[in-house]
Parts: sequence; C-alpha cells; structure tokens
Amino acid sequence: MASSIASSSSATAIRVVEVELLDDADEHVDATRRFREALPVSLSCSLLQAMEPTVLSGTVELALDTVELS
Repeated sequence: MASSIASSSSATAIRVVEVELLDDADEHVDATRRFREALPVSLSCSLLQAMEPTVLSGTVELALDTVELS
C-alpha cells in the first residue's frame, strides 16, 4: 500500500491523503481512496523490535471532509 500527502503552505490549500490499494501480487492498483481536507487526529504504532524479524504496524486517524472512491 502506498500513500502520499499533498499540501502547500497557503491558508487555502486543500490537504489530500491518497491511498492506493494494491492487488495480491503488489503489481497493480486495485482501488484508490482520496481523503480531502484531511487532518491527522492521532497516530499510534506497535513496538519496534530492531533485533527481531517482526512487522511494525501503525494506525493514523484522520478528520476529513470528503472521500473519493475509485
């Protein structure tokens, strides 16, 4: 899964978070979600065990105006 955040420094800038959901082989984009006027509310993640082969997972909670599905 890939994501990007687009914003600018002006007061009227629209904040957009775009999330691309990939197929099972991670080769093609199956779906895209665009969250407009998105602002972060909270961020949490699991503990990082640097010396062990574990997965680090995280959660971002957003406050937003609209969602575009494609």
